[in-house]
Amino acid sequence: MKHSYFLLSSSVICSGLLLFSGCATYKSAPIQPKENVECFSARRLDSPHLAAFIQKSVPERAAEWPPQEWDFQSLAIVASYYHPDLQVARAEWEVASQAIITAGMYPNPVFTFIPEHDKSPSASKSKTKSAKSAKPQSQSGTLSSSSPTQPSQPGVSRGPSPKTLSQSGASSSSSPKLPSHTLTYILDITIETAGRLKYRVEQATHQAQAGWYQIANTAWNIRSRVRYNLVLLYSSLKTIEYLEESIVLQKEVVQAFRERYRHGEASYPDLLQQEIVLRQIELSLREAKKVTAVAKADFASSLGLSVAGLDNATISFAACEMLLGQSEARAAVEASQALLNRSDLLALLAEYAASDSALKLEIAKQIPNLTLGPSYEWDQGTKKWKLGFTFELPIFNQNQGPIAEAEAARKALSARFLARQTQVLREVETSLGG
Repeated sequence: MKHSYFLLSSSVICSGLLLFSGCATYKSAPIQPKENVECFSARRLDSPHLAAFIQKSVPERAAEWPPQEWDFQSLAIVASYYHPDLQVARAEWEVASQAIITAGMYPNPVFTFIPEHDKSPSASKSKTKSAKSAKPQSQSGTLSSSSPTQPSQPGVSRGPSPKTLSQSGASSSSSPKLPSHTLTYILDITIETAGRLKYRVEQATHQAQAGWYQIANTAWNIRSRVRYNLVLLYSSLKTIEYLEESIVLQKEVVQAFRERYRHGEASYPDLLQQEIVLRQIELSLREAKKVTAVAKADFASSLGLSVAGLDNATISFAACEMLLGQSEARAAVEASQALLNRSDLLALLAEYAASDSALKLEIAKQIPNLTLGPSYEWDQGTKKWKLGFTFELPIFNQNQGPIAEAEAARKALSARFLARQTQVLREVETSLGG
């Protein structure tokens, strides 16, 4: 019996070890701020890692990479590789994609093992007490059998002798009780009802789709910032060029007024006024150089680079001149497409679909899950099979709170979509008016 008890216990322990042997293990991934700074400072336009990215993503440009002049398209590709916002959007989409696996998981069964070992001596003590109470009765029976007033009758059985009763009582009281062993195995299996699994997967899928559209929206925003900062840099450089030419011309004017003043053809206030104009232009040039430095830093930041990463790079501003010559008809067509196919609007539509699935899930939770509990019990060689089931009784609540929250969240997303669509329309009208 002890051997079988040990064998069953060992089998349960070994089964548990086998189940846990396939679990994932923790891998440390600490953030290294110093290494991140060094990596950011080492980014260049001619990086071999960037060239490998171009070879994989845009193979038609790999033959001429790095280009002699960096046009807008090449700079947009650089931003898509280096900019951290796009890496954040990809990481968030990866989190949302892995949530689909979580949503599709079935609940694990719960195994319960209850070993029982009974060494209670209560039964043997009760037998001892009954034996002691039987001993005086046997003595009185002996006395009555020797009394002369009760003669024996022939043919009548008197039963066992008192001595025999006392001996049987003593033997029963001295017999020890053996310990008992009981093993109980219970397996609880949860059965999800009302299509909860389907609604969870739908919700996670829509959220992952929204994350994918968010990647496209982030890429478009990065591209827009690159174009915007490129125009600002182009404008500031043109301003410097204009002011430098103005200074050259103004110096000639000042020199001419000095010659006229020397010959008495101009007054000193006239000469002083031209010199003041020259100083103002020089101050404007100094301010324009500061603005250009800031514009260059913003332009490098929109690419995901430091200012040093743009050293020895020839930037082409042909895209800035193309923006000035864009026709209004083409701008109107692109604007109408933006109202229907903008990635931020598509992302909000996917989030709305996810909120709708969340509402369906909360409504389905009104129907409780069913938990089946088959069990097996081994009791002193006796095998007992049982089957039970449990479910939650929706008495105090019927999930009204979460349902109301899900409905409110869906209404909020509908309002956000309308507000965003209105904002897109205003941006389109502003761009057409500009």
